[in-house]
Amino acid sequence: MSGDFRNHPVAHLISGLFKLHDREKFEIFCYSYGADDGSAYRKKIQKDCDCFADIRTMGHAQAAQKIYEDRIHILVDLTGYTRGIKMEICAMRPAPIQVNYLGFPGTSGAEFFDYIIADKTIIPPEHTRYFTEKVVYMPHSYQVSDHEQAFSDKP
Repeated sequence: MSGDFRNHPVAHLISGLFKLHDREKFEIFCYSYGADDGSAYRKKIQKDCDCFADIRTMGHAQAAQKIYEDRIHILVDLTGYTRGIKMEICAMRPAPIQVNYLGFPGTSGAEFFDYIIADKTIIPPEHTRYFTEKVVYMPHSYQVSDHEQAFSDKP
């Protein structure tokens, strides 16, 4: 779930992640509440997930109901406390497991997020007591990167 499935740093980082999931074990749904900029990033994310839902025009309750009806087991919020925040959707607990990740690498302070994905640089172990979420540590870096991303040859 994000408002940044467009030409935005979050999409630049995460756009390669969706196709890497084992489709025998995972079904990937992306819920977008940001503008469709028609960018290659948005198109790649749409292509690489099983279901891409534009919930931009839905109210918070309607969006939460859609996520619930889609039977999402793990909902990952990629925005956190950044521009265009939609935590009201997560506050309704549309999924049994809810994760805070990437956009804002700090605690939400909210009881409706179960986990935050981090590394020991972003959240030193001695700081976990300040987090409402349980910290899931990645071994090297919490940040993903699209290693297939193309760059211009222009100087």
